[in-house]
Amino acid sequence: MNQGTIALIVSVFSAMFAGIACVVPWYIWRRQTDVQHQANNEEKLNNFLIEAYVLRPYAWSVQAKEHDFVTERSEVRRAFIASPHNWEEELSNELVARVVPEMAHSLQQIGLSAFLGAVPLTLVFAVVGDALILDWLIVQPYVAQLNAAEPIRSLKNTRTPVLAKRRHAEWVTALAYLWLRTNWDCQNLYGGVLQRMKMSDSELVKRVEDITHADAELFTVATADSIERLVGVSLHHCREF
Repeated sequence: MNQGTIALIVSVFSAMFAGIACVVPWYIWRRQTDVQHQANNEEKLNNFLIEAYVLRPYAWSVQAKEHDFVTERSEVRRAFIASPHNWEEELSNELVARVVPEMAHSLQQIGLSAFLGAVPLTLVFAVVGDALILDWLIVQPYVAQLNAAEPIRSLKNTRTPVLAKRRHAEWVTALAYLWLRTNWDCQNLYGGVLQRMKMSDSELVKRVEDITHADAELFTVATADSIERLVGVSLHHCREF
């Protein structure tokens, strides 16, 4: 091998190593940037969840702005946990009429955000999964009254009727319950009040499928993938419309 060939080989390898030396720091910087960007996004999403559900003020009812929603919701929750069958008797009619509609609205807001994929279900379940179920048990009769008073039914071919009012609240609650049952021993949570979710797992899955199918145009593949990973339920077929 002559000196010219050797010099050429050395030049090629030198260029390769120089390229690697440039690419590796760039890759590390890009990776760190991506991780930081993801962390920032998750922090913003968590802040949204806290503001929209955990610490939210009265937002739905203008007349109730002078009251503290978080405090009054806590009163309702405590009364329900203590006496699920006649909890309303322990509170004033005005407080119940003010709090329950707002609770249903906040549930719907979180449910729709999760359904659209705007807020990851992993975050929703981890931060407020148990509270979603408790609140749904409280507001479920009110939601039923809303739908009975103005029944707007989906025209999609679903096995159970899907009515318009607060349907995404029911959707996210059913999934939260399935997730809790799969990952945590929640038998004694809130004094066992969550056992009042009378529907079986298979019935809950059916409701999730029906509500998803009713709004299939809004449902994303990414959300379906997340649900399958978290609770082992495939909803990809529900996107067919």
